[in-house]
Amino acid sequence: MQQTDNKEKVMEAIFNVQHAVGIIKRESTGSTGNRNYKYTSLDKVWEAAQGALKDQKLAVTQAPTAGEHGGNYFQTTIYHIESGQSVTQKMQMVIVKDDPQSIGSAITYYRRYMLLSMLGLITVDDSDAVEHKLATAQQKAKLVGAVKEIFPDINTHREIIETIQNIVGKHPSYIREEEADDCLDLIKAFTAKAVKE
Repeated sequence: MQQTDNKEKVMEAIFNVQHAVGIIKRESTGSTGNRNYKYTSLDKVWEAAQGALKDQKLAVTQAPTAGEHGGNYFQTTIYHIESGQSVTQKMQMVIVKDDPQSIGSAITYYRRYMLLSMLGLITVDDSDAVEHKLATAQQKAKLVGAVKEIFPDINTHREIIETIQNIVGKHPSYIREEEADDCLDLIKAFTAKAVKE
């Protein structure tokens, strides 16, 4: 991943997008051979994310590009308008047939896949979304507050995310609603241990 030297603002904005968007449902159906599957279409990804991207002053550019040593690649850049900071990722494109329809399908796939991946967004089937809701914004705020209590010198969202992940063993974006209280207890237990030491 390529990025500007200073990336705190753009990463903070991406962090806020993750919290604002939450779970995106897989509503489209596709098939490969005899296997059927559900996925989230590109328009639904944009519909879910565009409001949060606008609020956080994030612009996204996506386009096919050539690699340094040849080959077809797809490049996505997330640009923070206010700070000028950005992150860029390239993926090698696999195109089954060399015709406009196959190329167009591949571009749509990589636009969707890279947007979800770089923003850290999650898609699930409707049944999964009902059974396993992600932690609410209020629950995540309690986790962040507990971490700040332990480490008052932590100032950036990246450091907070890494600290939560180190203590509970999971990125905060993937903590489920029913797990949030246990994660908070772990962090509080870590605080008590730190105080004793």
